[in-house]
Amino acid sequence: MNRSTMSGAAAPAGRKPLRRATRTSLATLATLAVFILLDAMWLGLLARQFYLDAIGHLMATDPHLAAAALFYLLFPLVLAWYAFVEAPDRDNAWSVASRGARFGLVTYGTYGLTNWATLRDWPGTLVLVDVGWGTLLSAIAATAASVAWQLLRPR
Repeated sequence: MNRSTMSGAAAPAGRKPLRRATRTSLATLATLAVFILLDAMWLGLLARQFYLDAIGHLMATDPHLAAAALFYLLFPLVLAWYAFVEAPDRDNAWSVASRGARFGLVTYGTYGLTNWATLRDWPGTLVLVDVGWGTLLSAIAATAASVAWQLLRPR
């Protein structure tokens, strides 16, 4: 008996069901893609002027691309691991979103509060906006994994 027969799910005609590891990897990639896309829209369009007004005087003329690439690789992967892969019920998008939101709250809160505590010109309003955005972004990006997982399940 193969796995799809044992689980009671039949593969669609002409297509083998995806292995669990493949589904997990694709779901994790969904978190990565959604995180990068939404954060690029946030930083590049929606909140660009807010950040320039708040900390433009602290911003580098040219961002350190290697550091940015490392962040945009590591953060969404660890987010997906915590909120989705390790979730007791990865089929429950609300549960995964809640875990993602908690991850975002703690990580973005750590960053914002540390900067506010240690940097002379770090505005408190930036902490609130950043923590709010990080919480929402992390919840949405983690939920993308759960949705992808459900869409890729054997039928």
